[in-house]
Amino acid sequence: MLRSGSRSFRTKLVLAAAATVALVQIVGALVDIYAGFSRLSSEMDVKGRLVVEQTSAAIARPLWDFDDALVEIVLRGLFAITDITRVTILTIEGDIGTEFLADGASGSKATRFYRHPIVVEDSGTLENLGTLEVAFSTAGLRSALLGVIFHKTILLFTVLTVASTALFVVLGRLSKPLEELRNAVYAIEREQFELPVPSRDRQDEIGALANALDELRAREAELAVFRRINTEKSRREGSRIQQALQSTRDAVVLIDETDKIIFINAVASSYFAEFSIGDTLVERRGDERSRADQIRSALLERREIDIEVSIKLQGSTRHFNARTGPIVDSEGTDLGGLFLASDFTEQFEHSREASYLASHDPLTGLLNRRQMDLALAGWTEKADSTIAVMLVDLDHFKGINDTLGHQLGDSLLVAVAHLLVELSMSDDLVIRLGGDEFAILTYGQNSERHLEGIVSRVISTMQGPILLDDRLVQTSISAGIACSSKARGDIDALMRHADLALYEAKKAGRGRYEIYKDQLSATHERRRKMEEYLQAALETDRVFPVFQVQTCIHDGSVVGFEALARWADPDLGMISPVEFIPLAESAQLIAPLTRKILVDACTTANEWSETGFLHRIAVNISPKLFDGAVLGLLEDCLNLTGCCPKRIELEITESVLLSNSSEVKKEIEILRSMGFSIALDDFGIGYSSLNYLRKFPVDKIKIDRTFVRNVASSAQSRAIVTAIAQLGHSLGMKVTGEGAETLEDRMALKGCGVDVIQGFVDGRPAIKSDAQQIILNGLMPQLAVN
Repeated sequence: MLRSGSRSFRTKLVLAAAATVALVQIVGALVDIYAGFSRLSSEMDVKGRLVVEQTSAAIARPLWDFDDALVEIVLRGLFAITDITRVTILTIEGDIGTEFLADGASGSKATRFYRHPIVVEDSGTLENLGTLEVAFSTAGLRSALLGVIFHKTILLFTVLTVASTALFVVLGRLSKPLEELRNAVYAIEREQFELPVPSRDRQDEIGALANALDELRAREAELAVFRRINTEKSRREGSRIQQALQSTRDAVVLIDETDKIIFINAVASSYFAEFSIGDTLVERRGDERSRADQIRSALLERREIDIEVSIKLQGSTRHFNARTGPIVDSEGTDLGGLFLASDFTEQFEHSREASYLASHDPLTGLLNRRQMDLALAGWTEKADSTIAVMLVDLDHFKGINDTLGHQLGDSLLVAVAHLLVELSMSDDLVIRLGGDEFAILTYGQNSERHLEGIVSRVISTMQGPILLDDRLVQTSISAGIACSSKARGDIDALMRHADLALYEAKKAGRGRYEIYKDQLSATHERRRKMEEYLQAALETDRVFPVFQVQTCIHDGSVVGFEALARWADPDLGMISPVEFIPLAESAQLIAPLTRKILVDACTTANEWSETGFLHRIAVNISPKLFDGAVLGLLEDCLNLTGCCPKRIELEITESVLLSNSSEVKKEIEILRSMGFSIALDDFGIGYSSLNYLRKFPVDKIKIDRTFVRNVASSAQSRAIVTAIAQLGHSLGMKVTGEGAETLEDRMALKGCGVDVIQGFVDGRPAIKSDAQQIILNGLMPQLAVN
């Protein structure tokens, strides 16, 4: 019985013999065909040359004598030769002079051309009259060649048929017993030992082969019994081993000494599809080899290796600790190789996540401060000698968090992070330092200009409201830029300079950036010294109040004072409140400063009340104190001095109302219920002042000096002041004009309906004793007006 896809011995011999006979016949036929073609082609060439030679000689004299009729008769007579299709006389220049075509002739390419010059002798001189060209058709030659090919093909088919038939019959007697012996071998292979071996009685080589095979059948029958016994024992042992290997959570692959995979458990099959039982491992070569190729190589070389392997499985990556090693018996004989792999994907992911969190900000995905420190530490390894850093801070971020919620605040941080990354170059490091602070680090000669371009676009982008979680958020950023080179490289100084530039940007009004210049260091040093001195001054009399009088617009009588903080330092001299009040706010010193001025104001109010002066003394309260601390501060001052709250007026600005309207409103209501008067200072410069008047309970509004300064000369300013005064009166509030400097200002404010005036026209702020003298004088004589 033939195996699938195989041919019998007889068929193979017949095919081989037929192929040989066919090859010999084909070669012989090709030789004959070529010889016949060469002979016919040669005969045509001889005929063609003879025709043109004889014809050119025959027409030479008639052509010389211009006997065209005779020439035509001769040339047309050539068509009697059936192979000629065209006759042409070419001029000396090669042009066609005369041409005749045979009947039915066409422009077939199967044509041969023969040419001969036409020469005539005249007076002993040979004259060239042109060239005779005769075209012969090769159709006859092709027909003769096809006839030869046809006869040779018939002969080849006949010879092949006869030879194959004869050989098939002869070989049939030989192949049949061989096929029977082959089937007997298959029976032995299938352990069908009861089937006899045929042809044992033959006296030739086939008989000898049959008897040898029969002896083999008998021995195999005996051995089969022992094999069955050992196989069952081995099966049970192998089953135990396989069950153990299948039950393990590790991937296991075994190869034998021929590098063929003999075992692979279910875990390995699910993870390593490239390994299958029965496959023979072949090492793959290449410039870049995968981990699987390294494992394959180690198995083939029987080496011990321990590596990590990562593979893609159903769209996710799994990570393994893989080990390979040789398998040898007690005598060191090679028995194959072993591959083990343990899945540690969860541990890997935890480790990678920990590594990521160690270097990235979890909210924005930006690098963190640690990575910035590492980058700065490695600055000296950079080829370029220049480095620039930009510190970015969101303006009023705490207010956004408090009023709109931390979730929206986080969305804002993510949006800013994406914007910084989008506008940065790929080599820039964009970092979140923490909270609402970011940084960009870059290298190169133009790094400072590069950062300036980024921050300009960021500020421009954030000028309008940003849509976050279906809400419009208005915010801005402040930034500071500093640059340094290796020649004067000091990382701490670089970061300090950037921080100084950021501080200056915030100080200048936020929503802008500053580039560090050397003079900022001097400014910072003065600020640092002022902060140090201010803290000490608050414990002495170097910080003290001065009192600016407030008078009635109608009769010039004193109706109150405003206590203003002053600072006189022996080293720094007199320092303007414009400079030290913001310093106190930023240095967390505003509470002790306000407390000191309040205590002095309360004490002064007590003293002046004994002289019969029962008007209020006004004190400015910083917006920084409206975070729950203002009530405790005022109660402490009242308890310390015993002052009545009705003697004190608290001046606040609109920025207080911007922070948290509901909480601030509640605190203001409590202060009014205690007896304090509330004045809204610098009124008119805020973008929603009128709305605040409606929402918040205040007793007085103080018109900002920017309107009062031009009230005498500007009709527009007078109109604004008049409108504010009328509005205040309609709400039951007193109206003060602040910053009046001349009598003309006083007269103009009176015409606008203002109640109280405060400014240099009444005198500059005075120390306590001088202010008390003003009270004792009663009406100020220079202000007695009708």
